[in-house]
Amino acid sequence: MRDRPGILAAALAAGFWLPPTAAQPAMPVFDASAVAKLTDQVNRLKDQLEALQAVNDALQDQLKAIGAAGRIVLPSVNADRLRRQLLSGARCLLPDFKALLPSVEVEK
Repeated sequence: MRDRPGILAAALAAGFWLPPTAAQPAMPVFDASAVAKLTDQVNRLKDQLEALQAVNDALQDQLKAIGAAGRIVLPSVNADRLRRQLLSGARCLLPDFKALLPSVEVEK
């Protein structure tokens, strides 16, 4: 009887040192309600995908109807040409002082 506490302590120590083993299921579990929920979700996703495809088709038809008029092209700035235009415009705006001032002639 005295050896029982030693055997029990050795068994507990071996239980802590040995790695645990995974439990093996006796039979596979099949959850019919989870499968039904998953099929319902898949059906809802299919409906959403069909609705999105219909919206995409409508938008593509609108883009085709607009055609080339719907393409927006940003103009590129030609800085040299713009500078020349501004300078020629500035020359036209400068007053001609010779034409504006009266001529003064001195009598001799």
